[in-house]
Amino acid sequence: MKFLKSFHNAGVLKLSPGIVEVISGPELVSEPSQLCNLRRLKLQLWLTRGSLCALQVLFTMAPSIESLHLSIHSNSLDKVEDWDAAGLSFSTMFQHLKLIKVRGAVRCSNELVLLESLLRNAPVLEQLIVFTCDIDSNDNQLKDFNEKILGLPRASQSIRISISSLS
Repeated sequence: MKFLKSFHNAGVLKLSPGIVEVISGPELVSEPSQLCNLRRLKLQLWLTRGSLCALQVLFTMAPSIESLHLSIHSNSLDKVEDWDAAGLSFSTMFQHLKLIKVRGAVRCSNELVLLESLLRNAPVLEQLIVFTCDIDSNDNQLKDFNEKILGLPRASQSIRISISSLS
């Protein structure tokens, strides 16, 4: 993953799902703060344990990220229990994160686990924007998903949460 070193001055980085999965290797964590100028991270990802590992690696390499844009491609979902077994810790990862934008949420439990991890560990988070897919579901399912997101624990007391459906 030496190619990431060539982006050490990048302010914005956009990565596709395949690259995100490759980044989850442990050899990258040994060289923290390689992307110290990175402020905005755009990821297209599958909801897998590898994606969460990659998120941890990227935030270790780029501790000053302020804006995280996630585009979820949910064709490969690991079980939430598998994520817990991965032993990931985000406790100090999101110290500068002010904006999280999620596109393509399909209202599954893995998305809630991901959002909970982000919200719980982002003390200066100002805004969370979630765009859900317009999937076959009724208004009660959408309302239930919205209530679950709004009920998640959060580190920031001044966060604005916006949830809407993509049409």
